[in-house]
This record gives sequence, structure tokens and C-alpha cells, in this order.
Amino acid sequence: MESVARRSIREFGLFAAVSFLTRLAVLWVPVVDIDESSHLAAAWVMQAGGRLYLDAADHKPPLVFLYYALTQVLGHGMLAVRLFTHLIWVPLAALAVSYFWSDPRRGRVAALTFLVGSVGFVGHDMLSVNTELLGLLPLALALLCVRTADALSRPVQLLAAGVLVGVASLFRYQLGIVLPAVALGTLVAPVPWGRRLRGWAALAAGFLGPVLLAWAAFALRGAGEAYLYWNYTHNFAYTSAGPSVGEAAGRLVRYCLPLLAISSPLWFALWRSRRDMERPVHVMLVALCLGVVAAGALGGRFYPHYFIPLFVPLAIGAAPMLTSELTAPVSAAGRRWVIYGALVLGIASLSTGLLYSGRVGHQVERRPVFANVAARLRSDPCYSGARLFVWGYAPTFYTAADLLPASRFLYVDNTLVGHVSGHHTLQPDLIRSDHWDLLMQDLERTRPVFVIDAADARLSRWKVPMRDHPKMRLFVDASYDEIAVIDRAVVYRRRGCVPPGDPAAVSTARPRP
Repeated sequence: MESVARRSIREFGLFAAVSFLTRLAVLWVPVVDIDESSHLAAAWVMQAGGRLYLDAADHKPPLVFLYYALTQVLGHGMLAVRLFTHLIWVPLAALAVSYFWSDPRRGRVAALTFLVGSVGFVGHDMLSVNTELLGLLPLALALLCVRTADALSRPVQLLAAGVLVGVASLFRYQLGIVLPAVALGTLVAPVPWGRRLRGWAALAAGFLGPVLLAWAAFALRGAGEAYLYWNYTHNFAYTSAGPSVGEAAGRLVRYCLPLLAISSPLWFALWRSRRDMERPVHVMLVALCLGVVAAGALGGRFYPHYFIPLFVPLAIGAAPMLTSELTAPVSAAGRRWVIYGALVLGIASLSTGLLYSGRVGHQVERRPVFANVAARLRSDPCYSGARLFVWGYAPTFYTAADLLPASRFLYVDNTLVGHVSGHHTLQPDLIRSDHWDLLMQDLERTRPVFVIDAADARLSRWKVPMRDHPKMRLFVDASYDEIAVIDRAVVYRRRGCVPPGDPAAVSTARPRP
């Protein structure tokens, strides 16, 4: 028992150091990916007593926002999220990967391969604290429950795996792809059909447990209908309204195929390692790798972060071959593996550092408009305790200015204006009049002090003039004055706003997160 504890402590320390160093390039970047802004803004709303999917809504599963909110206990902003993720969450996932193999050498190789492989592509996607990254810990723990052919035949083990897959899906829906991969592993295991069917039933029951519990928790808070809409109805429409065939083909060529090419040596190692593992386990891992790629292709967006979960089963499955070639004395093939890993990591880290330094590329999250507008708002006498509404596809304004959003709609996108992420043209058939009613109700209730019209700021190919929409035009004209135009973003302030402390002040205060 002590040896297991010592191994765990020693290897966790190693994995934490590797995780921190491989992700160091973005540690101090305010926002790596726009999704981080929406997750953080929603977490602040939850901290202030708001209800997820009613007071802050986005089509992401609930555990992502809960995770962000819990990390804010350690400190305010993205730095706390990143430090906890890099030093605790990811190393724990690597530790779970390492324990898939009883041989410590194989486990260590698998974990280090996972840590390096999962950052070895576009830093904008691979290094942000996104839903896929957070789902890796429960994913690795689920595979740990079924790491042998014997475990794949035990209903209790499959029940535990199902529960963990259910938890993983509450971070990222597509991680439910683990279920058919595990079921396929049991199909080739030498198990009587009666026991196999009981195992499948246990796997499904385990998965449904966390999923139904999450819905019940929101229903008890009066948000059950909103939870179902944003998590299922909205996501089905979002996936269905993917880019055109030409746009999807372009993304396939730019993102998916290069990532698969870079990871191709690991696919080769996974195939060669079949000789050193039980057939049901190998079938499960291969099926999961293929399933992750298929799930990432849904909707035709091919964002690189969709494929991050691939590196858990890929690293585990490649470990037997890699270990044999890296064991001292290291073979020529082993040296080539080391060079390959160093090149992938080095190129990815260098490109990420240059991208976020502002010297290369035009990364949206690094546009000066966010910091410049935030500086103007912070200097305003009505800033303290204010609420902000952003007309645009840019929740980064909320986190840059450190202000709570005034509406549940963190993005003004598909159901309000027909803008769909990854699509070059608007989709007006997605606009919902009832969502416009909800938006205006939110704004009348919260009475935001500031409104930002980001239509002309050229962010994320989003250009939908606010004044083209009568309800917003009337709302702003009735109560707001234009106070600044900063990098083409128009800033409005509520007319008659009185600074805090003035006897005539009308409180718009909220607890500072």
C-alpha cells in the first residue's frame, strides 16, 4: 500500500511539473479562447446568486461552469482557473492514465505521451481550459475501471465506468462516445451472453445516473426546462446548422487532417501494441479513438479542441510499443520517438508563444479592443457595481472589464441574429422571437449601466449592426448616450447614471466576484 502511495505522489509531482511547463506559454494570457470568457462570466453570475441557463446561458454542459465557479474560490479570474487546471486537474488525469497499466514504466510512458500529445497542435485550442480538457479526468478514470478483459466482463466495473462516462458527458457531451467503445470491448470478450447483457445494462444505468441527477438538480431550482433546451434542443440545432460543404472541407484540411498527420506515429504504435494487450482492451481503445474522431466531425466544424480526448486512449494504447523502444538501452527507434516528441512540443510551444505575443497572426482574443474598452469602463465614475451588455459575439468584454453580464445571452448569436459559429453566412431561420422577449426582459430587469455595440469591431467574423434591430435601437435610444468609440466598438452609458456614493445614486450594485 505504501509503495502505491509513494508511486502516486512521485508521479503526480512529475506529471504536474510536465503539465505546467508544457502549458506555460499561455499561463498569463488573459483569454486563450473566447469560450473561456463565457465560462468565466457565467461562473461569476453563479457566484452572485444567479441560476445557470436562466441568468447565464450557453450551450455547454453544467459541470464546466461549476468547475470555473469553484476555481474562483482560489482567486479571481482566469489565472486561478489555469493554475488549478495545469497543476491539479490535468496531472490527475495523467495519473489515471498511468494506472491503466500495472507496469509502472508503461504507465509513466502513457501519461507523458498524453501530456505532450494533448498540447502538440494549435495552442488556441489545445491550451485553453475548455470542455474537452476538463472531461479528460473522468474519461481516464472510466477507462481505468475497464482496463482488463476481466474487468470488461464484470457488471460492477461497467456500472462504475458508466457513471464516470456520465460525469464526463456533463463536461462534454461527445464523451458519451465511450459507451459504445466499451460495449464493443465487451462484445469480443469471452463472456456468456447473459452476463454481457447485464454488463451493458449496468453500463447504461451508470451513465444515466449523473445525467438524470443533473436534470433533477436544475428542475428543483426552476431551471429544468431551460436546462433541457440549452443542453439538448439548442445543441441539436447548433450541430445541424454547421458550415457549408466548402467551409467544412476547408476546416477538415486546415485542422483535422494535420492533427491526424501529426499524431499518426501514435496510431501506428497503437496498432503495433495489439500484440502486448488483451484483444478486448485493444478493440475498446481503437474503437474509442475512431469514435472521438467521428464525434469531432459532427457539424463539420473540425475545431482542434474537439479532438483533445483522442490523446487519452491513443497514449494508453501506444504505451506498450513505446515502452519497449524507450527502455534502456534506448534503441534507434526510441531515439526517434524522443526527437518526434520534442519537435511536436517545441513547434507547438513556439507557435503558441508567437501567436499570443501579438507579434504574429491576428488572434481575436488578443485584439487590443478588449483591454482598451475595459480601461475606459474602469475609468468611468459609474463603473463600480455596474452591469454590462455586449451586442456581439464577444463575452471577452465581460471578463476584461470585470463586469457581470446584464443578460442570460452571453453571446448574441444564432437564436437572436442567426449567427452560427463556424458559418460564414447568417441563418435567419434560427432566430426565435421568444428569445428576443427574454433578452429585453433581462435588460429591463438588470438595467445595465453600459452597452457595447461590437458590430463594427470585426470580431469572429461577426457583423450584425445593433441598430438594424428595432427593439435594441429603441432600448438604447430611450435610455443611453454614446460616450466613446474605441477600436470601432461603440460604448453607451445609461442616461442619468449617478456615481456610487452620490446621494442621488440608484443602486445597480452586485457582489463583486
